[in-house]
Amino acid sequence: MFKPAGNSERQPTDKRIVPQVDLDNLNEVSARKRLTLLDGDLEKLPLLSVFRLVKVSASNCRLIVTAAEGETLTFDILVGSIQRASSTAYQFSNYLLGTGALTPLDIYETSERSRLVQGRGKFITALIESQKLDFNSIVDHFAQYIRFVFFRSIQLSNGNFRINYDADTDRQVLTVSVDIEPLLKQGAADLTYWKEILNVLKDDDLSLELNPVLPPNVKQITLTAEDWQCLSQFNGRRSLTEVLVMSRLPIDRALISMRKLVANGITRSVEPVHGTELVIFQREPMSPSKSMPADIPSNLIYRKIDGEKSLLAIQQALGMTREEVVERCYLMAKGELISVKDGKNEFRNLVEQIVVMGKKQQ
Repeated sequence: MFKPAGNSERQPTDKRIVPQVDLDNLNEVSARKRLTLLDGDLEKLPLLSVFRLVKVSASNCRLIVTAAEGETLTFDILVGSIQRASSTAYQFSNYLLGTGALTPLDIYETSERSRLVQGRGKFITALIESQKLDFNSIVDHFAQYIRFVFFRSIQLSNGNFRINYDADTDRQVLTVSVDIEPLLKQGAADLTYWKEILNVLKDDDLSLELNPVLPPNVKQITLTAEDWQCLSQFNGRRSLTEVLVMSRLPIDRALISMRKLVANGITRSVEPVHGTELVIFQREPMSPSKSMPADIPSNLIYRKIDGEKSLLAIQQALGMTREEVVERCYLMAKGELISVKDGKNEFRNLVEQIVVMGKKQQ
């Protein structure tokens, strides 16, 4: 089931690495005395079982999950509670933007401020110092983010995990504690809902939109306020995961509503539209209070904007990524240097897709 970690230099000489673990007989004493590093394959042991192992061991550890697609999810665990979680695909800043707690400009300013922060938790430290959100609100959002990353992790079936019982998990910027036991109980049900949704849609990366025609077998359906909250996020450009975040509902309740909408054919999956070919910017008149963009990429983009070229044409002409062009145009529009001439809705969706959810495409 498990295999010893390959990095022998990190193994203390007075500890053993156990290649196999009996989950039913594992207890706190044996875990503290015997385990240092533990590697495993998600195909052989699902993450719900891994979290159960960590819960039963009642030890401090760091769980690192590497998905086959390349995403890395990290959990710092203190005696059965998750203190910190992160995902390379959906960072805390992306989550705050998705829920509407912060604007893209807030995140940009906080990210710039974080460059001056030393040590761990740079973004959170900068966010606390900026006072864009009060401290208790940041704690609440981070606790919800931990639950989101947990749910994202238990969806994985291909990849590897490592449990490091020697990791330094004590130094945290925020004091947040999410008990693993309730996550385990709810996680199994949430995973069932998720699989039922995917059985209908087949692909969680496809965008979802409102189905203009209901299936013949659906004569009448009653929607709750939470159903409408999810339904309002289906715009033909957002994926299941994006809707899950942007609904601002607890994961279990959002999944129940999404399953209802999908099962009754109220929503349908479509190929995502990128939208850069539909957006055209124009320059705004200069004034003494305005100045040309200071950074070279923004300056180059500004000079290409003529009220005729699309963002796609500018992106291709400059050899930039879609992300670079959208982020810099967003900031220049905030500074009233440019404005959207055509494609306002498309540009708003691009900001959501790229700035909010952190998507990077060429």
